[in-house]
Amino acid sequence: MRQLRFITVLLVLSFSLSGQKVVRVTKNYVALKNEHVGAKGEQLIIRRPVNGKLINIGLVQVLLSKQGKTAAKIIREFGSYHIHPGDFAFKISLPNQAKSRSLKRPWRFRLGMGPGKRIGDLAQNIPPNLQSYHDQLKSGTALFSDISYFIRPSHGFGWMFSQWWTSHAAENRIFYKQDMVTYDFSGDIENDIQIIYTGPILVIRHDLPNSRLHMNSLFTAGSLIFRDRQKIIRTAENPVQTENEEIDGYTFGIGGNIGLEYPFTDAFGLFADFMFLFGTLPRQNTESNLYQDRISLNRLDIHIGLMFNF
Repeated sequence: MRQLRFITVLLVLSFSLSGQKVVRVTKNYVALKNEHVGAKGEQLIIRRPVNGKLINIGLVQVLLSKQGKTAAKIIREFGSYHIHPGDFAFKISLPNQAKSRSLKRPWRFRLGMGPGKRIGDLAQNIPPNLQSYHDQLKSGTALFSDISYFIRPSHGFGWMFSQWWTSHAAENRIFYKQDMVTYDFSGDIENDIQIIYTGPILVIRHDLPNSRLHMNSLFTAGSLIFRDRQKIIRTAENPVQTENEEIDGYTFGIGGNIGLEYPFTDAFGLFADFMFLFGTLPRQNTESNLYQDRISLNRLDIHIGLMFNF
């Protein structure tokens, strides 16, 4: 026990010689024991001895160093740690520290979900009686995931996958002939639509000042796949006739997103973002005339989900 106490005293003395002791902590601010630990505006790393090792617990920025006292503002506290009196402040290069800390877990995986909205005119020459039904097909649900490898704390590359889907039905609709004037029959219609995107991504991440939040943005270009499983029921026929039609196609798409990340620990956090995708599918031939010309796949999604670093 005496040896342990002696070792602890030596550790504290060695820390005091190389770092400046935190003597007081108020809301978002700390006071350090000695002056000249850092010039105004300089950033310091706060460390704590745990089991004979120094661990990084926070980052502060010097506001004033005068008459044997130094005041600093807390920029960030790492993980679940909080800065307390008795911790030590050290001069350290912020970029090097951020790099060594972030690149210990260079891989990031995210999984999120939320509402999605197809924007603009989805197709041209929609029959008037199908316009309201057509507008209902704009709203759906989006699933999002991506995996990235960060070559630097602020830049990474990876791959993303996004799926959007919706399903609607309408009764007693009139289906027009190609001349868009006379109608062929009346009946019911059902659509089950999926839009799938996959492609490489460039990721840019920024730390926000005085916060644990990160701003995240990505840019992508890849493949957009459109699938529509359509059912038409001719209710005026005797007997009732059902026609199933599959509309498939793929095209080139571009997009990106911007949002915020909040890490609870170095390995786990939450994120929320807006994603936009743009793409147009060439003309499709359909018996129902729901799609008379090109199909717009433009959409805007909102995601909320989980983030894992490893």
